[in-house]
Amino acid sequence: MRACPELPGPSPGNALSRRRHSAMTNIENALREALREAVRGQVGASVMDVQRVLWDELHRLCDEGKVAPGEDPSLSGRPLEWRVQGILQTMRFCVRKGRECLEDLVVDPPPECAGSDPLVLEVKSSRKPCLARDDLRQLDDWVFDLSG
Repeated sequence: MRACPELPGPSPGNALSRRRHSAMTNIENALREALREAVRGQVGASVMDVQRVLWDELHRLCDEGKVAPGEDPSLSGRPLEWRVQGILQTMRFCVRKGRECLEDLVVDPPPECAGSDPLVLEVKSSRKPCLARDDLRQLDDWVFDLSG
């Protein structure tokens, strides 16, 4: 496999940028070392298995405030789901992870709400101003699955 070119580092005049770059380099090195140690001698572990564990741990760190999901305009995928979950939790909704490959989040309304049925959320990101028909496929599959 061909190595990717290195991205340019922080500009030499910005001390805060240099400290962040140095901190990220330390984190990257520690993660690489820990990951290699964790899989050393393991047989049968797949990328998907390892990725699932990493995402779960990143979610925990995000919940604890140790890492941030990122800047809102650039969020997508799981970090966007975590951001939506956090917003709903600040509104006192009980939010839990949905079923694997079916829905992203399930929201249980607080007791003082008029309705008691849970809400199912599928979080989508897009740079486009409206949904495309293909974006609704997962919702259609979910409704079909439940309606029998």
